[in-house]
Amino acid sequence: MSISEYTMIAEDKLKMYYFYLDRYISIIKDNPSEEILQSMMGVVGEHDTADIVKGVVTNGKGSDVTIETTNTVDTKSGPITLTEGNRVEVKSTYVTIADGKKVRVQQVIDKRGQCEFVLLRDYRPEYKRNFLIPAAVFYSRAMFNDVGYTNAFKWDADYIPRGKYGPNTSLILEYEIVQNG
Repeated sequence: MSISEYTMIAEDKLKMYYFYLDRYISIIKDNPSEEILQSMMGVVGEHDTADIVKGVVTNGKGSDVTIETTNTVDTKSGPITLTEGNRVEVKSTYVTIADGKKVRVQQVIDKRGQCEFVLLRDYRPEYKRNFLIPAAVFYSRAMFNDVGYTNAFKWDADYIPRGKYGPNTSLILEYEIVQNG
């Protein structure tokens, strides 16, 4: 089964999709909430990532996007080659924490060994930055917080490495995407 076939929706489910689509749009349009925003940012992040890495959203165990076509993505550390079948775990954020000093993504530590790349997305309007990090590098250098609870990965909100999470900030800055959106 090809990746594209894997992501196709069965005809009976497609009917249900279109049946509820207008209702779903109405709900998300008329009822803004943190829950809907979190869900929306996750879906947007996965699809934006699929566009950047020439992949398809698969939501597999431990990854969100699977590469369809071997390609390269340019980062500040140089080009990164993604090979057909590679898996990318996507984590998006859009808010700051700790009085505006930190940014975090959660539930990333448990993806270790289940993906070849981690793509972090900062959707805060003033930043809109993306970081593609080989999983082996990410998991060997990342400092995690709240292990066993939120499994958070935090970095400095202004991207100036300092203090406890300075090493995390430095890590992601090395792998910032410099083209491809």
